[in-house]
Amino acid sequence: MKIDKNTIVFVSGGAGVIGKELVKKLLNRNCQIYVGDLKPQPVEWIGKILYRQGDLNSLSKDEILSFQPDLFFHLAATFERSTESYEFWDENFHNNILLSHHLMTLLKDLQSLKKVIFASSYLIYNPDLYLSDMYTGKIYKLKETDQVLPRNLTGMAKIAHEIELRFLNNFKNKQFKFASARIFRGYGKGSKDVISRWIRSLLKEEEIKVFRKEGIFDYIYAEDTAEGLIRLAESEKAQGVVNLGSGQSCSVKELLNVLYEHFPNLNYEEIEVDVPYEASQADINLLISYTGWKPSHSIHTAIP
Repeated sequence: MKIDKNTIVFVSGGAGVIGKELVKKLLNRNCQIYVGDLKPQPVEWIGKILYRQGDLNSLSKDEILSFQPDLFFHLAATFERSTESYEFWDENFHNNILLSHHLMTLLKDLQSLKKVIFASSYLIYNPDLYLSDMYTGKIYKLKETDQVLPRNLTGMAKIAHEIELRFLNNFKNKQFKFASARIFRGYGKGSKDVISRWIRSLLKEEEIKVFRKEGIFDYIYAEDTAEGLIRLAESEKAQGVVNLGSGQSCSVKELLNVLYEHFPNLNYEEIEVDVPYEASQADINLLISYTGWKPSHSIHTAIP
């Protein structure tokens, strides 16, 4: 589908890090946009979009019927760092599992709906593929066909909704298509990710704490993630699960070297932790084949 001034778009979680980048791109295409988020509306959107602040679990059928979206980007989610707290048990169920099910219950029978793009996660993949108790330096390129075994509650919630969408596809494939984008390590302005947190600390000339310098990750910049989601929405071929990463990995040590270029006085404390080494990378061949596009930013170009 072509996204333009005639496209009516619903974005859940649109005021988040990826959402802000996505809405900016949609505004540039003059779309009609309805955003729902727990956060207050960014001031720059006032008068340009419809905005609903609050828990989308209370979104009603009438509200959706009044808007009749063609396209749904489901970004709304809650997550913690790799080690989830005990308190996350209820939060994950309410804001991830229950919310995803509720929103698709409202949307699944809309005749206007043409495509659903779900922000999933690489945390779905079996961590035994890319985690190790010993550093080997060998990178594992995760493919969409690799075994799944969610790494934590967030990953469990993501795979649950992927399965729900696959189920709906059995009955609704002539009405709307869906793509579940398994997003890798995101970073961007205002994010809670390690790159963004470190930069905020370094701007205040604070010492940063570093874990497992040998760890290797596929970092994808939020602007690229947003562009990738739009490309998947516009692609006639994109359907089902697809990786959304940079396709290039780097180690924490390499990341620190880039930060040194901008913060020559960088100080860090290396913390010993009892966690496995990660060495993961997205295989993005399917993304490229669907969209003819790949992310353009690296940590060298995005960090400045």
